[in-house]
Amino acid sequence: MYRHIFKYELKKMTADRTLWVLSTILFLFTILSVFNGSAWINFQLENIDKIEAGQRHRLEKHINDIKEYNAENDFIGVGAPHNVSSIGTYTMHYIVKPPHPNALFAIGQSDLYPYYIRFSSIDRANMLINEEVVNPVNLLIGKLDFSFFIVYLLPLLIIAMTYELLASERESGTFTLLRIYQPKTLKFLFFKWLFRVLWLLAVLYIGILTGMLVFSPFSLMQYDSGTLTIIGFTTIYVLFWFAICFAINMFGKNSLFNGIALTMFWLFIVFLLPTVINTGMEKRYPLPSRNEQIVRQREVKEGTDEKETYNHYLKKHPEYQAFKSDTVGNSIITKWYPAYIVTTAAIDSINDLDEARFSRALSMQETGLEKLSFISPSLMTNLAFNQIGRNSLMDYENFNKEFTTEQQRWRAFVYNKILRGETFRAEDLGYQSNFIKSQHNTIPIRALLLNKLLWILLLSAALMALGAIQFKKSIKR
Repeated sequence: MYRHIFKYELKKMTADRTLWVLSTILFLFTILSVFNGSAWINFQLENIDKIEAGQRHRLEKHINDIKEYNAENDFIGVGAPHNVSSIGTYTMHYIVKPPHPNALFAIGQSDLYPYYIRFSSIDRANMLINEEVVNPVNLLIGKLDFSFFIVYLLPLLIIAMTYELLASERESGTFTLLRIYQPKTLKFLFFKWLFRVLWLLAVLYIGILTGMLVFSPFSLMQYDSGTLTIIGFTTIYVLFWFAICFAINMFGKNSLFNGIALTMFWLFIVFLLPTVINTGMEKRYPLPSRNEQIVRQREVKEGTDEKETYNHYLKKHPEYQAFKSDTVGNSIITKWYPAYIVTTAAIDSINDLDEARFSRALSMQETGLEKLSFISPSLMTNLAFNQIGRNSLMDYENFNKEFTTEQQRWRAFVYNKILRGETFRAEDLGYQSNFIKSQHNTIPIRALLLNKLLWILLLSAALMALGAIQFKKSIKR
């Protein structure tokens, strides 16, 4: 019997032009979403390669300039390539966050947060002027990546395929014949539903594989278990929406009612619930005002006396007393620069408190979203995709912390030389690489599989059971 059902559904659906249109749309959107993800990754990789090549060239040139200058001059002037204050101010380092192969499926926060940061030993407030200018329209529109397509658009295609699963049988008059075989009517509808599930998943998988083979900058061997987790999430999320459609159909309403009801469910689950949860987290853990933070920074800077701060610092660090006045190197720079860097360090220590409050509020918001995401499978799926693609909010927070650590390390090295009145040697430029690659964080794949996948699967099974119970009740009436 089941083989006949599949043959019947296959003939019926292959003759349906609407299904072919939907399948074509599904395939093209899958290809397009994978292409957009791979295009963004290629753009990042190309920029990172250019940065690395440029930094390597600048380092080699700087070392040669120091050697040539030492051979021709005894005095270290302002323009000397190994003048410590000039190196501290103008020698730029880069820290980059290379895209993970699974970022192909989830751009996440990577189009909002920087994937590379340029820094020197100057204070971080002054470095803000070196950031790139980004078109705000591009940030507003965003990118159609795979996760956006799966979470937001794919449910609409599923609704279009299944909103008349039972209603079509009623409206065509064949349901009366099906009721003669009451025990098998539900099985018939289930296999009719299952055929649509398998059809959509087959088209989706073909589109994913095609997109990866054609557009991905990575080979298939570079993908890990996280890729299979994304495929698993996609499958379970598809089953969840098919389960909703099955349950609504089993109430026995007409096609118009089913279409409106499913569309309302889509709006509620995909948009309303995540918006309410996100707004609640923002109210519960509000972010400190950036404007107020900038005002405080200016007030602290204007209210700090450099000479007094510097003298207080020297009392704590008597080892630098010998270099308080004019020393080797350029005397003009030596007079004001030590006081400047000590004052800057004192101001930054105050600003770090604001940064810590901001980071803590972001972390608490993200944690709250994770805890409440079980209410909305779409939010849960979206967060999981971003985590697996290493493009979640916390990934960029960790990247920012790594940048802060590297910048402070370089500043400490440069400032120590300035306060001691020392000059730079060619080998000192190798103290810290001027091009640093951030390492990807490991994520609990098993926890994602067990906690989130199983929860969505449980919801899907509950919806299928609800549909079956409702159908049996309607048959008895």
